[in-house]
Amino acid sequence: MARPNKVKTSKYREKIDNWIIEGKGDTEIIELLKQQDPPEKIGRTTLYNYRKNDFNINKEATREYHEKKSKERLNGAVAQTVSDLEFLDNIITVANDTGLEVDPEKNISELDIKKLGIQAVRAKQEVFKAGSEDEKEFIITIVGVDSDEEDNVEVEPEAEEEHQPD
Repeated sequence: MARPNKVKTSKYREKIDNWIIEGKGDTEIIELLKQQDPPEKIGRTTLYNYRKNDFNINKEATREYHEKKSKERLNGAVAQTVSDLEFLDNIITVANDTGLEVDPEKNISELDIKKLGIQAVRAKQEVFKAGSEDEKEFIITIVGVDSDEEDNVEVEPEAEEEHQPD
């Protein structure tokens, strides 16, 4: 097993870290270590390796920055998906509303509105299917569609159907 970097075991490690934070170069830190009581000798390569591998401020700051930005993007996407699900809920409610107004002049039939409701249910179902394992169980109520129109896309009225993951 490899020896730990000498800086990591140095009694002056905290000072070395602070000197690095202050922007002191390796040569300057080596000279400051020689002036300590008792002096400590750490080589340039050892100090360089410590700065590069164990106390790399820029590397850690970059990693943390990217994680923070990724989390912000994830939170934004989650908020948008929740908003989309709420919008689908509203479409489903409107499609089920008994006071729907059919407008033959605009070619909006009862069947069109109910199809929209079914499409919203299916879209919502797809979002839930893609969720985490413990969130895949959900209940969907399918609204029966009956229409006298020629476009016969009928869905039998069903009671609440519980979906279980495969």
